[in-house]
Amino acid sequence: MLNLSGNNIVRITAGSLPRGLHMLNLSKNQISTIEGLRELTRLRVLDLSYNKIVRIGHGLASCSSLKELYLAGNKISEVEGLHRLLKLNVLDLRANKISTAKCLGQLAANYNSLQAVSLEGNPAQKNVGDDQLKKHLQGLLPHLAYYNRQLIKVGTLKDAADRSVRLGAGAHQFDRSGLRSEHKLTRKGGHGLVSKPSSSSHGRRSQAPVSPKHSKGKHVRLPPSGTKGATHNQQYNLDFSDRLRNMKQELAIRRSRSEGTLGVL
Repeated sequence: MLNLSGNNIVRITAGSLPRGLHMLNLSKNQISTIEGLRELTRLRVLDLSYNKIVRIGHGLASCSSLKELYLAGNKISEVEGLHRLLKLNVLDLRANKISTAKCLGQLAANYNSLQAVSLEGNPAQKNVGDDQLKKHLQGLLPHLAYYNRQLIKVGTLKDAADRSVRLGAGAHQFDRSGLRSEHKLTRKGGHGLVSKPSSSSHGRRSQAPVSPKHSKGKHVRLPPSGTKGATHNQQYNLDFSDRLRNMKQELAIRRSRSEGTLGVL
């Protein structure tokens, strides 16, 4: 797991990231082109929200294990370049530039895997209407169960997508049951990442974990839909590091209890 959110990164150099990464957070940077991810064939969760991406392109072609992709708050006008992501369950495209239903046509390539799609804050909401967009997506994606964070179909989700969506999925919130006690949190920065100098510091704000309990018909707790400005970024900023620290601490407590003693990290 690697969190590089909020670092003014403008470009990722090929080979600069660990090949074994499963989860990568590159949100709130200055990235305009998806590149440098070719060797991340094990990547499962990728967050590129709030960058300057205009098109998806072929930068994700080798990420064949990807299950969750977060692209909210960019400038994407057409969905393309996802046809090789045959395991993709969750796609977040909130607050982009998608203006018509036709712009979503290439999602048909993901018909057998996509189960949750968010399009809030796109021009198509006004141009086409939410109901028409939902019907169009349902025609393309027979397994679609969540649209704009709302449950529309019951009983078809695979376990991974179900847990991710219900917990307000993102590179910020990961399934605790999938974390083994021997996993280590690795922070790697600097090498191969080209950044712009920044005069501002990025504060951290922790939040209580979202309850995994889910009741039929409730809205899914994904990060709030996009509005421009600093206020929105603050609302969206779920503290990645603190959540992982809490998970690690909880695992330590569980191990201690299983050994008959209670301890913390």
